[in-house]
Amino acid sequence: MSSEKQYEYKCAIEINFPSANDAMNALEVLQVDDEIGDRVIKTLSTQDTKLIVNVQSTEAKMLRVSTMSYPQPEEIIELAKSLGYEERREETSATLFFKEISPKHDMPPCLLNIYYTTRSIMSFMNHPTAGTNELWRSNAYKDIDELKTYFENPRKHSGKGYRNKNKAARGCAACGEFKQRTEFSNNQWAKGPDFNKCKACVDAKKALLGEGDEDESVSMLSESMGSVNINTDEENELPSLTADLLAQHNQSSGGESTKQRMERRQFNCPECPKRGRGKFVFFKKVPTFKPIVKCPQCKKASRGRCKRLYPVPKHSEKGYGLFKCYKCNGKWGSSRAINTIGQECYECKSKGETVFVKPFRLEVVKKTSKNKGGITGGGPGRMHRVPRQPIAEEEETEIPYSDHDQMRNENAAGNALLNGGSRKAGGKTTSFGGGSSYSYEERNDDNESAASEVQDNEQAEEESTNRIKLNAPSGYVHHCQGCASGLCRSRYLPKSMQHDNSDGNTVSTSASIMTNSSVDKTEFLDRDEDFTAFEDEKDDWQTMPPVHDR
Repeated sequence: MSSEKQYEYKCAIEINFPSANDAMNALEVLQVDDEIGDRVIKTLSTQDTKLIVNVQSTEAKMLRVSTMSYPQPEEIIELAKSLGYEERREETSATLFFKEISPKHDMPPCLLNIYYTTRSIMSFMNHPTAGTNELWRSNAYKDIDELKTYFENPRKHSGKGYRNKNKAARGCAACGEFKQRTEFSNNQWAKGPDFNKCKACVDAKKALLGEGDEDESVSMLSESMGSVNINTDEENELPSLTADLLAQHNQSSGGESTKQRMERRQFNCPECPKRGRGKFVFFKKVPTFKPIVKCPQCKKASRGRCKRLYPVPKHSEKGYGLFKCYKCNGKWGSSRAINTIGQECYECKSKGETVFVKPFRLEVVKKTSKNKGGITGGGPGRMHRVPRQPIAEEEETEIPYSDHDQMRNENAAGNALLNGGSRKAGGKTTSFGGGSSYSYEERNDDNESAASEVQDNEQAEEESTNRIKLNAPSGYVHHCQGCASGLCRSRYLPKSMQHDNSDGNTVSTSASIMTNSSVDKTEFLDRDEDFTAFEDEKDDWQTMPPVHDR
């Protein structure tokens, strides 16, 4: 038996090789994990055991291999039986299940699960006052003696990670020493107990590799590529790559501002109307080279499991436009705005000049008129879903109590019968209900007649045509570059195409930002809010290729 640091090895084998090359080939076969000086550490995992191989090069032609194995299932079962436990079920997934044979103080038996490949323990026991407890401990033991203490006291804590995560301890896969979490980097700790290496081992390996190796490799690359030049007459030659040019390229690309890499685009979700959420149009700031986002409503409803969308083509973007004339500085707004189509400035027109101004910003048209006009008007309404659970007895509904309900209650529901009802009392027959029948009248959610609602809508439309337009100047007539073709009368907005398959672009979309207006709209009043000549929205799907505007 030989010992080194905290390990007690069960066997030590010395192997002689004919030459030093054969010894090095043996190291390659082992697929060495780490090498510190003349000491090589390798962790081997098999189905039945886990070995740590410590290879020491004592001479050029000899290797000394020492192995250490953790307690095997047969040893653990024998130990459990000697301490008053029995197997409660067969071994499954490298896990042994034990049950206490004679529990103390008339308590339920204690249950132990031993995960011998990861050296983890689960204890299931009853507490006198706190009910049932479960204790989970990973990397709880190293040898059979330490495992014995957990059978003797199932409530024993391993002292690794309880209460304070910085006090958690784990073995280093390189040097084999048991160290606390603060002695590992976050990256190494995340690799797990079988692969992490402490900071000392990582620094030692870096020292062996040398600090100048990286600079030397860069200089060698520059020298090898320096002879390759580009010539406009020859197509098959590559440009020269030097360290100076590489640094210059990194500096130029890294200095690009965020505003140049982001742009504001419009999206029209095709799934929201299908799911009963109504039409949903939104604007987002997205990367110029990858303008792909997820619909916020679909993302919230499906917990992020929804398809990504391409933006609406720039020439098809519509909404509430903000205009500012570049000649007279006149400002106005319009709900008939299109991104690439300019509207005529009315102030310049009154001076005898014809100036068309394109909107400098588009926003979602939030309000909808009575005739459901506007860019976002039309389409199916929002669904009124039935509650999943019945209404409790102590709860109240918000459905109003109508006159029909009162009449049915007073007449004992006699109006539900064709000729009312009748009963005999004292030799006389009396009738009730009056033979009234139930007449259905369509009503809205506020218990108002639908016919009166239609009448109110017609009256409101008549008033709107006779009302003076407060937001538009006297004598204003809408005129834009799209009036001749009728584009400004169409409320059709193309649906966003879905990004079904990956195109190889792995750029993150986390930079996308939902944009809200930061412009004071009191200076940009809608001059076209009373426009009622919108054309019907098209329901057919128009196929468009993905647009990547730059």
